[in-house]
Amino acid sequence: LSVTSSSEIIRMPPSLTLSKIRNIKQQALVACVNANVEVSTVALACVYFERLCLDCRVDKSNRRISFAACLLLAYKLNEPHVAIVNTQVHNEEEESKLSTMSFAKRTTKSSNIFALLLDFFTQEWELSLERLFASEWGVFVALDFHLHATPSAVAFHFKRLMKKLERSTLAYLGPVCHGRWQDTLNEEMSRKQEHENRKQERSERRDRKLRELQHKAKLEETDEDGVERVKCESGGEQPSTERS
Repeated sequence: LSVTSSSEIIRMPPSLTLSKIRNIKQQALVACVNANVEVSTVALACVYFERLCLDCRVDKSNRRISFAACLLLAYKLNEPHVAIVNTQVHNEEEESKLSTMSFAKRTTKSSNIFALLLDFFTQEWELSLERLFASEWGVFVALDFHLHATPSAVAFHFKRLMKKLERSTLAYLGPVCHGRWQDTLNEEMSRKQEHENRKQERSERRDRKLRELQHKAKLEETDEDGVERVKCESGGEQPSTERS
């Protein structure tokens, strides 16, 4: 599991060990590569799965169906399912002219990939499709309907998955796509740095204001002591050591 701080406490059922998590990720990776699913889709599914694990929603008995549901959600979000098809049709008003119509059509490749995934879930993991599709909605609810993942979170798993495949990210993505991917990571890092800088500036302003208030209070206290001393000296009395 990816944990940013060593002080964070990971709460998981004792039956769900790290070796079981690694094994299920590796099995899903091999199946997805054979089905021509993008490795980034598997990485996104790993992000969802770890969120469920850290929320104590996954144990030894439901780990496969949980990851399968996460993979289906990631597949629907990350994979290209449709293509824009342009066709020319005759204009009824002006028969001599042709007009172009565009519409979205489900690709044959996407249908084949989805079928291969379902075969893997039913044959290798022995999951029923009825239970799988029902669990998909349950996982969606458990994720608070929040399927967005930061580029760095996906990149963490993407790099580890590529390492298991013994392939470089540059060779897999290509120069253009790899460059855009690095630009996205750099932009996220810049936004995080700007956020930290603003947070530091606010903290410094609060500290500076607190020091100014403390200094002002000290000056007022000094002025009050001076006025009391003058009154005591003019009245021939000793300054009072206690103040209301």
